Amino acid sequence: MDQPILNKVFLLGNVTEEPTLRYVPSGTAVATFELIVSQYERIEKDNPDQKNIFRIIVWKDLARWCHDQIRMGALVFVEGHIQVRTYPDHAGQSRTEYEIVAEKVTLLGREKRNNPKSSPADIHSEREENRS
Repeated sequence: MDQPILNKVFLLGNVTEEPTLRYVPSGTAVATFELIVSQYERIEKDNPDQKNIFRIIVWKDLARWCHDQIRMGALVFVEGHIQVRTYPDHAGQSRTEYEIVAEKVTLLGREKRNNPKSSPADIHSEREENRS
């Protein structure tokens, strides 16, 4: 019997750099940025917070919105799923990257670049059928 499968991620953190926007050959917009997330350790008071950095991938209208509205240091909430990519590095060794493909991005803190005409909650990324 097949077991149900769930691949869902919720992250709250600060953007480490302004999103980069590019277009794939089909003309679809894709934006990338990194999100730093603290993992609080409550066991020992002297233990500093562990920080994790996640690469966020955003597609289509949401990609353009992120590029136009999100600044470095902004507090954002990301909802999406994990994507695993394997590729050979320059030395021919196999490398694996774990990325978060965002389906929703909500800007929670710091000023936006412009006054948005639509809320990020109204813009959802659709999965790209033919990603290059």
